Amino acid sequence: ELMDELDRRYVVVTDGENKALGYVRRRDLHRQTGTCAQYLREFNSTAAYDEHLRILLSRMYEFNRSWLPVMDAERVFLGEVTQESIAEYLSSGKSRGGKTS
Repeated sequence: ELMDELDRRYVVVTDGENKALGYVRRRDLHRQTGTCAQYLREFNSTAAYDEHLRILLSRMYEFNRSWLPVMDAERVFLGEVTQESIAEYLSSGKSRGGKTS
């Protein structure tokens, strides 16, 4: 229900040390009971915090993903990057050092 309210199609699942275990999809959980562990999916691709945006976009297209989880070398979940967030950043002028008023 919370995923519906927040309009989230997926949620990253982490352990007690914030290490990414995988993700669950809203459509898999719809009208289900129990824990999300049985619906946990592995990431087919991830991102590092210091990777170039063009590389990430290419990876998203390669793996047919609209988002990638961002993790450090120990799989600690740092956040996510989406095609939409990259497009917003590039169109803002920040990537060119321009003024964004």
